[in-house]
Amino acid sequence: MFGATMTPASKSQGTGAQARWTCEKYPMGTELHGVSTHISEHKGDGADRLDLLFSDAGHCTEAAVIGKIVFSPDERQIAQLSPGGFARFRERTSSFDRAVSVTAVGDGSLNYTALVNGAPAPFDATMQAWLAQLLPTVLREIPVNVPERVARFRAQGGVPAVLQEIGRIRSSGAKRAHYEELIKNGPTLSDADLERIIGQVGRDLTSSGDLSAVLQMLPRKAMQSPGARRGISDALSHIQSSGDKTNTLQTLAPNADRELLLLLAQAAESLPSSGDKANFLIATAAEYLNPGNAQLRDAYFRTTSSLQSSGDMANVLIAAMPYGHANAPIALQVVETSKGLASSGDAANVLISLVAQRVLQPSDTRATLAAIQRTMTMGSSGDRANVLITIAGANLLTTREVKDAFMKATLALPSDGDRANVLASAARNQ
Repeated sequence: MFGATMTPASKSQGTGAQARWTCEKYPMGTELHGVSTHISEHKGDGADRLDLLFSDAGHCTEAAVIGKIVFSPDERQIAQLSPGGFARFRERTSSFDRAVSVTAVGDGSLNYTALVNGAPAPFDATMQAWLAQLLPTVLREIPVNVPERVARFRAQGGVPAVLQEIGRIRSSGAKRAHYEELIKNGPTLSDADLERIIGQVGRDLTSSGDLSAVLQMLPRKAMQSPGARRGISDALSHIQSSGDKTNTLQTLAPNADRELLLLLAQAAESLPSSGDKANFLIATAAEYLNPGNAQLRDAYFRTTSSLQSSGDMANVLIAAMPYGHANAPIALQVVETSKGLASSGDAANVLISLVAQRVLQPSDTRATLAAIQRTMTMGSSGDRANVLITIAGANLLTTREVKDAFMKATLALPSDGDRANVLASAARNQ
């Protein structure tokens, strides 16, 4: 079956280069230990080398390959090994310890040597069958032959068969490679298949970077059904890295429909980094504020309210202001959200920017009243005075109600000097 020379091995034979990781470090029997996965691949200077080990309670698999190696289409046999190459595969459980080493013979054939429980053994039908079932489990972890493997399983049982195979893989990086191949290549995925992928990927990929990369590859049509949206929400909750999650949210936002944008805003609220959250809000302001949709607008400012940093919140509010020229409610929402600013200076910058960018208009007395009243909750008398002076200078005191509110806020200033400066400014601009 293997077209190879079959000879037993002594304990000193079949080891080739020393293994970088060995199953001896992991206890067998009834003693439990955590899951371990080690994969190292080197290409470039010198011979190619691959080392792999994965273990859990009572089971350990290790492999080492030096040189170029080619496998059969079903990945159950070694088809070719480069001259001077070497490969070793081992599986250790509480009941057996099997290992096979492979070297290339000068005529292109392969020589197999075997160990069973540490003793030389013939490479007979039993050992051949064992190696044939072990090779696919090793190869999918590296990963090699990913396009061929995904195509083979897809031909056998469609996308569910591919997902079942991905579910068997331990390495997050190898899982990612299979997901990327499934999404990018082959026949067009149906809506049902895309929903299956979304439903599984969040549970499969333990690396935030891997999960983020796969989610960003998904076509927008994959996120339109209620089931797919639930899957996306669940997958986003599994991205632990603030930076990776932010990149994913920003990638998914352009051209997203309202329901997806609402979902992304909700996911953004849980970002642990205030800076990342602010970056997302600034980058996606057009998606949330341009359409004039109240739900999107409310979601945007609700997420802004969850910012931990006063400076970040101020930056987001200032970035949102230009959209208020075409969408009048934004001015009022900026003022309302500014109540969450802990810094009096940040609050002053936001309110002064509203005036400077002409987002507060004489006709919008409600937003102007809100800005005047907001000054009364600011801690610094100087900051409060600067805002009031800016409002007076922009000729926004257009109605009796606004003038009365302005006078009330001025008289409430703690500093006599600040009060005098505001009153003088108001008199000059009458």
